[in-house]
Amino acid sequence: MDIKQLEYLIDIAELKSVTRAAEKNFMSQSTLSREVKILEKRIGVNLFVWDNREMRLTEEGILYLNGARELLQEYKKGMQALERLKAKQHQVIHLILSPKVQYFFRSHIQPEFVRQFPHTSLEVTVRSVSMAEEYLEHGFADLAITATHTPEKFQSEAILLHREAYFLALPESHPAVSAIRNQTFSFTMLDQTPFLLTKGNNVFRKMEQDALSCNHFFPSITYEVETLHTIRKMISEGLGVGFLPEDLTKDEQLNLCFFPLKPAMHVSTILLLPRTGIHKNSTLALRQLILQKFLYFGKFNQQ
Repeated sequence: MDIKQLEYLIDIAELKSVTRAAEKNFMSQSTLSREVKILEKRIGVNLFVWDNREMRLTEEGILYLNGARELLQEYKKGMQALERLKAKQHQVIHLILSPKVQYFFRSHIQPEFVRQFPHTSLEVTVRSVSMAEEYLEHGFADLAITATHTPEKFQSEAILLHREAYFLALPESHPAVSAIRNQTFSFTMLDQTPFLLTKGNNVFRKMEQDALSCNHFFPSITYEVETLHTIRKMISEGLGVGFLPEDLTKDEQLNLCFFPLKPAMHVSTILLLPRTGIHKNSTLALRQLILQKFLYFGKFNQQ
């Protein structure tokens, strides 16, 4: 006999009616009556008798139902204890990622962490660097991995994970390539060339604007593009020029030329920690895994 059947019998005894007990449990009267008769036949006693149109427990039924109530109570206590244990084991880590690192995290860090901590859930939110610090400040996040070109400005504790230079990227066939190599280049040579800039208010767009401002150049033609990979592909197809981080300059098959910016500019990937510290073992383990993976890979593919 299962727990649900015990509950059916208790409902019949308390409601003194098979009909009302069946309605309460969203089942037919005939089905519930059949359940009772099968049980009575199995244990060899009658549990109920009719008395003035009501179902009344027999003496044997009273003994049986008292035991059923105790068993049901112990079952519920056991389930409550199990739920408390599961809640204690199951933790949630709220993590903020910048678009730059989410592919690397989901590919190289998250799978291993899930294997090590199967009862811990990772709630990942993709946000900008300013939002990441705000989430940490107000306790909405446990850790954040984000990109910035001004890591020294953070009030939260920041650990440098990766630093890379930014480059001016041109197709090999562009006339300005030879001028750059001959050190006769001026940004005005790119005035009629479309500049491919990252879309939105993010660290890459800020660096692009700073690079142009530092060189006192404001292109006549600009296009906003969703991702750095798309910008690289469009430059390789001769559709414009742009700025790319060092990690995206390694593919020699794209027929691109890369030149360091003057003044030099860098983007840093940092791990932000809450100022109140880390108090969960699983979060400490995730922090350590992040450091290990970035140290091992050295660089990563950007989305």
